Amino acid sequence: MRLHQPFLGGQLDAAIDTTAGGSFAGISSPGFAAMKVVAAPDIMAIALDPDGLRGAPEILWVTAHALGATTVTATAAQETTAGRLHLVDEYWVQPYTLMDLGDFDKDWIVVGSGGSAPAFLNGWVNDGTAGYGTAAFRKLPSGLVQVKGLIKTGGIGQVAFTLPAGYRPIENRLFGVASNAAFGQVNVFANGNVTPVAGSNVDMALDFSFFAEQ
Repeated sequence: MRLHQPFLGGQLDAAIDTTAGGSFAGISSPGFAAMKVVAAPDIMAIALDPDGLRGAPEILWVTAHALGATTVTATAAQETTAGRLHLVDEYWVQPYTLMDLGDFDKDWIVVGSGGSAPAFLNGWVNDGTAGYGTAAFRKLPSGLVQVKGLIKTGGIGQVAFTLPAGYRPIENRLFGVASNAAFGQVNVFANGNVTPVAGSNVDMALDFSFFAEQ
């Protein structure tokens, strides 16, 4: 999984030359002490010299970091960036990059499409009105789960479908949505149940996102 830690950053306290690419152990910065634990298969991207003050920014993928440690192991020259010499005191940040946006045309799992996709429950179905999408969800490399679609006819307060493991929130989440030109509410529970709890079953919009269980 691709990990994120907003507002994390610092300065290198030793120079590093990543020109040759590959994996580098012992990259050092006091700011790394605040980084969460990183261990395979997870990675965390960091950007060296993000403002390009000394050259082109470089993305590294941190592959190992122990809690409280001021050093990391990272793979250089990731996400189409190139390795180069980075000097002492050069800044780094933990960014969101283009890779975190994912592919906005692919990888949607369509509810009720068969196979491993979850089925509709309790009378809920796609609305089917032209121009409105079918119920679907996906997870971006950042761990952000997006849910979309327009559904109808099921029972308010009853589960519409269940998200599989890996696509569920860490804790129960409540989302305000549009429902029959008024207000509705859809709850997404930590067990994966997606449940319209307020509004009209004439139509219920699914248009929300959350970070998946870590």
